[in-house]
Amino acid sequence: MTFFQNRSLKLKLTLGATLLGGLLLLAQSVLQFYSLRSEVLERIEIQQFDLLSELSARLDNEFAQRLLALAQAGTVVPRSMLSDPAALERHLREETALLSLVDDLYIFDANGRLLVDWPEKPGRRGLDMSSRDYIQQVRATLRPTISRPILGKATRQPIIVLAAPVLDADGRLFGIIGGVLNLHKPNLLGLLSDRRVGQSGYYYLVTEDRTTVIHPDKSRIMQPIASPGVNPQLDRALEGFEGTGEGVNSRGLKGLFTFKRLETTRWILASVIPAEEAFSPIRTIQQRMIVTTVLLILVVTPLLWGSAQRLLKPLEDLAEAMRERAARMRRREPTTAVDKGGSSEIRTVASAFNEFLEARNQAEQALQRLAHHDALTGLPNRILLADRMEQALIHAKRTGRTVAVGYLDLDGFKPINDRFGHHIGDILLQELAKRMSDVIRADDTLARLGGDEFVVLLPGLDGLEQCHICLNRLLAVIRQPISIPELAEPLTVTASIGVTLYPLDGADPDTLLRHADHAMYQAKSAGRNGYRLYDPDEDLNQAAGQANRDRIRAALRSGQFELHYQPKVNMRQGTVVGAEALIRWNHPDQGFLPPGEFLPLIESANLDVEVGEWVIRVALAQIAAWQAEGHAIPVSVNIAASHLLQPDFPTRLAAMLAEHPSVSPRMLQIEVVETAALEDITHAKRTLDACRRLGVSGALDDFGTGYSSLTYLRHLPVDTLKIDQSFIRHLEDDADDLTIVKSIIVLAQGLGRTVVAEGVEKVEHGTILMALHCDLAQGYAIARPMPASAFLPWVRGWTPDTAWCMATTVAR
Repeated sequence: MTFFQNRSLKLKLTLGATLLGGLLLLAQSVLQFYSLRSEVLERIEIQQFDLLSELSARLDNEFAQRLLALAQAGTVVPRSMLSDPAALERHLREETALLSLVDDLYIFDANGRLLVDWPEKPGRRGLDMSSRDYIQQVRATLRPTISRPILGKATRQPIIVLAAPVLDADGRLFGIIGGVLNLHKPNLLGLLSDRRVGQSGYYYLVTEDRTTVIHPDKSRIMQPIASPGVNPQLDRALEGFEGTGEGVNSRGLKGLFTFKRLETTRWILASVIPAEEAFSPIRTIQQRMIVTTVLLILVVTPLLWGSAQRLLKPLEDLAEAMRERAARMRRREPTTAVDKGGSSEIRTVASAFNEFLEARNQAEQALQRLAHHDALTGLPNRILLADRMEQALIHAKRTGRTVAVGYLDLDGFKPINDRFGHHIGDILLQELAKRMSDVIRADDTLARLGGDEFVVLLPGLDGLEQCHICLNRLLAVIRQPISIPELAEPLTVTASIGVTLYPLDGADPDTLLRHADHAMYQAKSAGRNGYRLYDPDEDLNQAAGQANRDRIRAALRSGQFELHYQPKVNMRQGTVVGAEALIRWNHPDQGFLPPGEFLPLIESANLDVEVGEWVIRVALAQIAAWQAEGHAIPVSVNIAASHLLQPDFPTRLAAMLAEHPSVSPRMLQIEVVETAALEDITHAKRTLDACRRLGVSGALDDFGTGYSSLTYLRHLPVDTLKIDQSFIRHLEDDADDLTIVKSIIVLAQGLGRTVVAEGVEKVEHGTILMALHCDLAQGYAIARPMPASAFLPWVRGWTPDTAWCMATTVAR
């Protein structure tokens, strides 16, 4: 060690140069290795890409040849031949050249119905194949196309359908010609599946939607090859990359992957060469380089160790001084700057450390402020607010005065943030924080919790009136327009504040904040731009409402609700004219619950819209199911007033109808209780008008039970009046009910409305109604509501009562 103490810097530089030379030698060895590896990679890339280009060109030619042959065959099919299957079959048989190119030939009409196939397979002709992708593409583009590959039922191998339009002289589509092609034929892709690249490499073919068409592993054919993100090289190829790249596939194989896209199908042809095999020629060189590098390190390490000790000794002394300062800082003792003596390098490090000490002291002060204040507005944050709330509550216990905790949320801030950006939103929050800080008392605290949520703490209040004054002052200053230089027009927002009072609400700080938050949401529900005092009873009601909502939503999710259907019949003609959908709750523990037990829960939980839309969707699906069995049965659904009066009810109804394109809108009828329709006659008329434009009719349910029915009836665009069952129940022995029913029937017929009687529970009810020219009815005398599975068997077996068959209409 003494040997180096008085040695010159030259010796140290010489030793350093020696070390640098060793590192350069190592770097040169590494560069040579990677250079050789790059050359091998480039050669493999060129070879594989040229080979894939040749293979893809061949496949493109095969597909293009068959598409051209199909397109030419389509030009010689006359329109008149489509109506003669025998002539079409003869025509297909004569297409010997085309039959040599494909396995099966099809001819469809313009709508995608299969007219003729050859060779013929039983049961195929007449099938509607309009949903097939190749049919839709030809109809949309009037150009030849190739389908997505599918697994052939007979061959269990991938097949495609090539299709071309059959056009008349004016270029209009009147037919489609198609051919099935087995992709695994030897002259197509069959040879690729068993063909090897080198010793263990292989080829595979994958579609744009990641379906494997060709692969040496037969179990992967027609299976997804890899999910996005699992094989990055394949992901690049699907995005448009052509060429070679290194990577790891979905099975963990490291290798070289070359990709080429087929022009006709946009499929990806790929070759895979394991990296171990590809770079085996340079493995020996790599091993020799590793040995050389290790030997060099063993030689150079002692030299580095000795040199480092000499060079780092002054730094070790400085480090010891820095550790001593750090220990003082941990003990919160005063620290002094370290000595800046020694070489220029040491002085530089010492100066930097001294600057760090100064900056740390400043940062500690800043962190202390950041820990207790909001970075954007400078207001107290949640931590400082909690401390001040604790102090305020302690002081209130001692003095007996009131503390108000207000939870403030801005109304309309999110749209401003979304429209103008976070920068404008931040400026708005800063200005509002300044305004509110200016109008609160010196002892009050305004804190920001985050976003557009603030808390105002008002300690030492003498009464509720003083609290009202403070809150109104805050609301007034928030409402004032705020001008921002970047915007042409000033911005205006309001606030909703929830307030709870201590000790009336004798809770801890966290609970006080939660109660104030609940009250704030009540203020928003009440119309915003105001404040609301926390009410424990109302909080309990909200909790009960939330519990009801959770129960109903859980029942919807688990399929406990179902629709039963009560038939509507024409008693005179003996026909079923429709059904009314009635919701039932099949509770897992209590069985079927009566509607009176759960409908109030739905109303109290404000789930009329959610449940109503579920009813409409299920009813539409049931209409479609009955249509599929050959029965066109209109269904009426009951809609609550709150649901009907939603501004977007027609738009939502149109979207639900679009989900069932096979169902005509006229098969659905909206039933609205008369009293509900009269709540907002203008809005109800506008909504029912919009439904009628969609093709959905309206019915006025429980007619005769509302107020001013005759006055408003002519304003409502309804097609059907349903006489309330309370007038039908005693029709045979109550003269007043008979008079009312007769008047309703005359009124409805005079206004051109269809009339339906509800609650027909006796045969006599139907006989009297028929005599009054009311032939449409529903009720227990006809059938009780039943599950959908029982409805069609009932329809097939129902016959009207003998008394109805013998009834004759009497003059009124």
